[in-house]
Amino acid sequence: MIELELRTPQAGVAASHEAIWEPVARLRVEGHVHEVSGEQRLIDFSMPVLSLRTGQQIRFEDDPEEWARNLPTVFHAPDLVVVVIEDDNPIPENLLSLEAEREPIRLRDRIGAWT
Repeated sequence: MIELELRTPQAGVAASHEAIWEPVARLRVEGHVHEVSGEQRLIDFSMPVLSLRTGQQIRFEDDPEEWARNLPTVFHAPDLVVVVIEDDNPIPENLLSLEAEREPIRLRDRIGAWT
């Protein structure tokens, strides 16, 4: 079972100058049963998401709970975020913060101006 909220910042700013995030939709998925409250149009069940567990794209009809669990990976807009409220099978922490290993590079230009 997983339950999450889609939130958007309120128009006003708190006295502390921190954004106040207002829930606009809630999704609860348990097995193949799901319930949406609030602005249902914000959740596109036909959209594929990337599974952080497998690295493969998954669709809602394939595995509804895992699809919902990975929904935060597709919402990167500053006006809409996904927050997990409850999850009985969370994605392991080591998969949430993978950093790519990068090979250092040495820059130089074609005319030899950099050394």
